[in-house]
Amino acid sequence: MDTPRQHLAELLRGGRNTSGLSLRAAAERLTNKMGDSYSYSALASYESGKSLPSPGVVMELVKLYDMPEKDCRLAEALRGAIPNNTRGAA
Repeated sequence: MDTPRQHLAELLRGGRNTSGLSLRAAAERLTNKMGDSYSYSALASYESGKSLPSPGVVMELVKLYDMPEKDCRLAEALRGAIPNNTRGAA
């Protein structure tokens, strides 16, 4: 059974793939939008479930990937269901 963390990772990976963006292109656009530096390896870590993006990053990614409204709400709910202190745990 998928955990919320795994489901969020799959949702973000699917959204990026559907958008046609590479990890590097997505990281560059996220960096430009958020003002902080994001590497492609950070996005890969989010997409694998190894690390957890902040709620703000989740919402910027779903906007960047132009994900459907239902997926935006799901991503927000999934992120909210994951405690911040669950570093790499699945």
